[in-house]
Amino acid sequence: MKINFKNSSFFKLLPKRKKNIISIATETTTSHKPLKNNNLKHKKRDIYTSLIHFKTMIISTKTKYFLQNTTG
Repeated sequence: MKINFKNSSFFKLLPKRKKNIISIATETTTSHKPLKNNNLKHKKRDIYTSLIHFKTMIISTKTKYFLQNTTG
């Protein structure tokens, strides 16, 4: 079952340019691992956790890049 990301409440709060990247990220992170129960509650939680992982990934790469360019 395909989940519609655009109707999610937390998704609407994000800036428009990030929506594409995040929808791709959540789709790939949630699709490769099978869900325990086939209900929407678990799927929503999975999407939310993958969003958090994706956000932290962006933040860590940004800080790495910043540190590399300032301490050089």
